[in-house]
Amino acid sequence: MTRHLAAVLAVLGALVSASPDRASAGRCPIVVDRTLSFAIGIAVVPADDGSSGGYAFTGAGEVLKAVDVSDPASPILVGRLVLPDTITAIAARGSRLYVWTGTRSLRIIDVRAPESPRQMGWIDLMDLNIEFPTIRLAGRHAFVSSCAPLGTPSGVRVIDVGDPTAPVEVARYDGDYLNIAISGDTLYALRPEPEGGWQVDFVDVSDPMDPTALGSYRLPAGGWARDVTADGSFVYVLSGAGLQVIDVSHPTAPIEVGSIDIPSWVWNIEYFNGHVFAHASTHFEIIDVRDPYNPVRSGICETPYIYDHSEMAISAGRAYISHRSRGIVIVDVSDPSDPSMIGQLFEGWGADVAAAGYYGFQLQFFPPSSFVRMSITDLRSPNGCTEAGRYETGPRGYAQFTVSGNFAFIIFDSGELAVVDISDSSGPHEINIIETTSGLRDIAIADGYAYLAIGSPGDICSGLQIVDLSDPTRPEVVGGDPHEYFEICDLQGSKSIAVSGSHAFLGATSALVVIDISDPTAPYEVARMATRADAIAIQRSYAYVAAGEHGLRIFDMSVPTAPQLVGTLPLPEAPWGQDQDTAEAISVVGSHVYLGSSRLQVIDISDPTRPRVLWHYSAVPWVYSYDFFHVTAVAATGTTAFLAQGGLGSVILDTSACRQPRSENRRTRPEGH
Repeated sequence: MTRHLAAVLAVLGALVSASPDRASAGRCPIVVDRTLSFAIGIAVVPADDGSSGGYAFTGAGEVLKAVDVSDPASPILVGRLVLPDTITAIAARGSRLYVWTGTRSLRIIDVRAPESPRQMGWIDLMDLNIEFPTIRLAGRHAFVSSCAPLGTPSGVRVIDVGDPTAPVEVARYDGDYLNIAISGDTLYALRPEPEGGWQVDFVDVSDPMDPTALGSYRLPAGGWARDVTADGSFVYVLSGAGLQVIDVSHPTAPIEVGSIDIPSWVWNIEYFNGHVFAHASTHFEIIDVRDPYNPVRSGICETPYIYDHSEMAISAGRAYISHRSRGIVIVDVSDPSDPSMIGQLFEGWGADVAAAGYYGFQLQFFPPSSFVRMSITDLRSPNGCTEAGRYETGPRGYAQFTVSGNFAFIIFDSGELAVVDISDSSGPHEINIIETTSGLRDIAIADGYAYLAIGSPGDICSGLQIVDLSDPTRPEVVGGDPHEYFEICDLQGSKSIAVSGSHAFLGATSALVVIDISDPTAPYEVARMATRADAIAIQRSYAYVAAGEHGLRIFDMSVPTAPQLVGTLPLPEAPWGQDQDTAEAISVVGSHVYLGSSRLQVIDISDPTRPRVLWHYSAVPWVYSYDFFHVTAVAATGTTAFLAQGGLGSVILDTSACRQPRSENRRTRPEGH
């Protein structure tokens, strides 16, 4: 461990805190809001009267969400604060939050008014690159630790937060510490050993600027050590060997006094009032450690499945869990022998988006119940993201949609087409639903017909089904048989559909097919291009294709029977943690293409033979690094863009500071809006 000169650090910290927040200056684009699906970090500010109410705070990408949990069965979003980078950890004390963003910034947030959280101060630790931080608070100091990437500084950073407007780094302790806990004046830190295995270090931090090593304990062999928590003279460690209880009353001679098996998929633990609370992939459990020498499993309850890490906060008889795909989960732990899940705030996975005039439309999918919600956003509201109205379905399965005139047309992969009246944005309502064939993948509307792309990933054949919309309130499958469609074999994984004039363009994993639809009762194939086509947009005589790993491909379709490839734009290098980036979404606005992959790229196509990138937004932050969070749908209108990102939810972007596309928009806004 090393000690740094406090005076030098104080000056440097003050300079950093006083300088403008560079990450927020002149940003393009600016996140307006993100739905709560993939939650990172959790903290609770209890009610003033000590009741079980209060507010929970979590991170959804760059957005800090404030949630009223006074009624845990119906938690309500009441406020938000957009920060310059991805939120990766949150701690709370009193009415202040301590929020880690990106890889090196600690921000202090005033939440006395949860409806409008306010940043008080921040510090950017320039030489740091923390990936998965732990924040612990003691006295006037915040202790931040993480196991950093190879070759970058790690250890524990000590930040004086006594003046919340100007936090200052005052010390740092060397060591590749994964997680830390503080009890009294002692810091307990998990550290991997160079020769393999793990140990817990004990450090006296009564004077944080002059820490003293007290001792350490080497954990038995048993895989990765995940978390540590402490109370008084006992330390509780979660590792491959289970939950181990270590007596540290004599820190130079610590001894294990108890243990209990815990599933290897438990992610984190917290001590509270004689019990250790543990969250696993499929459940929540409580270990009674009032007798540390004989820990006993007290209670267990099921929670939504989670495939990755989670965080937990305990307050007033409840456990609050930030869930990587289901938002916030609330568990009643007032009776440790009988915990039960009592609430959840989850805004769904991002399935699809559309934009029309002054409105944005977001389609959210809610597993495992499989119901769908369409939210309508009024872009003229002061904050740019006020919900004007919503429509919800029963359990119908995954969905896609499009908007045309006064109607939204929603397809369900189970084989249904719903028509929703959106003429009154505050009261969208279903006016009809018809049976279609199953395996629906995309929908396009043109000249009084709906064109449905059909095909499951494993099928060797794909297809096109056409629905007559001459009376949108009474759609009818052309031919009358809901299971009849134009089948195209040797075309795997149909994904997308677009229509221009008398031709439909069906995109699949293996090819882009041109279909003559001049007679909707007798469509036939006229051309095929060997290209991946995850999404297609047509403008004038050009087809713009999101071609998976090949990026953007542009085809001249002036002669539909003989399309010509005239322009390409490869994707940049894949983000950290991914082998291959793939373009999966596309939209055309005027002379610009919005191309979605792990990024949103806005591309100038004024010359289709020479597309060029104007600006981009990293849609999948490094901390997520999963390719199934790619942008799967994109829409834009005016200076607002909407992205659907599956398990990351949906995001609204303000692009007014970016180099803007022309005002022309391919979509028409609903009449009367």
